[in-house]
Amino acid sequence: MDRILSKVSAIFHSKKILDKIKQIKAHTKTIFSLKKTIIAVMALFSMSLVLAGMQMNYRPNAYAVMWGEQQLGVVAEEEMAQEVFKMALAHVQEQVGKIVETDNKIATNFIHAPKKQWVEAKDLAPEVSTRILEDVHNYKVEAAILMAGDQKIILPDEKTAEAVLEKIKKQYASEENIVETGFVEAVSVKPAFVYATDIVSFDDAWKKLTAMKESQKTYTVEAGDSLWLIAKKNDMSIEELLKVNPTLTEDSLLQIGEELTLLVPKPMISVQTKEQIIYKEAISKPIEYRKDNDQFKDYRKVIEEGKDGVKEVTAHIIKINGYEEKREVVEEKVLEEPKPSIVVVGTKELPPKRATGSFRRPISGGRLTSGFGPRWGSFHAGVDLAASYGTSIYASDGGTVIFSGWNSSYGKTVKIDHGNGFVTWYAHCSSLYVSKGQKVAKGDKIAAIGSTGYSTGPHVHFEVRKNGRAQNPMNYIR
Repeated sequence: MDRILSKVSAIFHSKKILDKIKQIKAHTKTIFSLKKTIIAVMALFSMSLVLAGMQMNYRPNAYAVMWGEQQLGVVAEEEMAQEVFKMALAHVQEQVGKIVETDNKIATNFIHAPKKQWVEAKDLAPEVSTRILEDVHNYKVEAAILMAGDQKIILPDEKTAEAVLEKIKKQYASEENIVETGFVEAVSVKPAFVYATDIVSFDDAWKKLTAMKESQKTYTVEAGDSLWLIAKKNDMSIEELLKVNPTLTEDSLLQIGEELTLLVPKPMISVQTKEQIIYKEAISKPIEYRKDNDQFKDYRKVIEEGKDGVKEVTAHIIKINGYEEKREVVEEKVLEEPKPSIVVVGTKELPPKRATGSFRRPISGGRLTSGFGPRWGSFHAGVDLAASYGTSIYASDGGTVIFSGWNSSYGKTVKIDHGNGFVTWYAHCSSLYVSKGQKVAKGDKIAAIGSTGYSTGPHVHFEVRKNGRAQNPMNYIR
């Protein structure tokens, strides 16, 4: 181009023409520069269209369903993922046969996927239910927790738990007079979701709750008790009773009020029953005293026997696991009023504390339960006069106490020397009120009725000895 212009310039030497030529040259460069720019812009635009098309082809259009870190499939809508979980849970509950509780581990990722990879919720649900069922610790089932004290037992349902409790109660509630049955321990049943492996069967729960363990209990000796009788009343052998009471032997003499240790079987859950009984009981007759100033203070004469009354008692026997714990009187109804006994008593001061030469009965009233002479293959050296426990025993005549204490099979005993060859014995007492060497007058209170030593019930064994030989007391105290 420069060469051409040079030639033209040579031909045309006119300055005006040269200026025009320069202007044309400048315009021509501008045109060529614009052309390049246009081409570049068109190229960039074309590339943008291509890239935009490519980007549109890979835009997220579906949801990847994830179980933990693993992708299970692709669905069109995010809500379908939760529908998958619901369908899977329903299938698990159908398989297990119970209402199931499990953590929802399903998550979604928004991704691009070809439509041919998309699936329906029903197609993914079996895979999710398989994942849940492959480990029993992935889910919990509906069950019932039975609490008995601090013990917890899990059963299939509340109905089964209640059935176990009812069966336990029925062991001790078979009597017709049972008015109330319950448990000693705090017992409750409540629904809960638990691992299936923690559930026990009806039979296993029954065995666990009724399994016996030995528990110690204190027993207080009563009138007429013996080791054999106490063992029998408490379903024990003599050997078992002696084992838990090491200070005893088979020949030991029991004392009323003495406490023994018993072994009582005790289950994990204890049943308390309340049984209502109705029985008749005597109402002790009152004693009305009338004074006779002409008689000594030891004088006592019943002029009217009187009569015990009768009452009907309604009581509740409280038992724990079949063993009686206590009785509660609910109601008492008098059927027959008692009639008082009238007794005349002397008021004159007693003579000095020495023998008078005559004997009185050692107790007021009472009944003869065993006489003097041969008895049970041996010889009974006195008489037995029975009365209520604690009844006062009086000196049969005045004298000096020569013994007061424990006397082998006689139990607590008092012996009085009356100074004229006579000695009287008072045995099986519950309490002694005099001591050796003490002077007593006829009628002084010296002891109280009991059943100590070898005894079958509350009474006083009374002996009269003359020069060391036993006499029939009834010949002296009629």
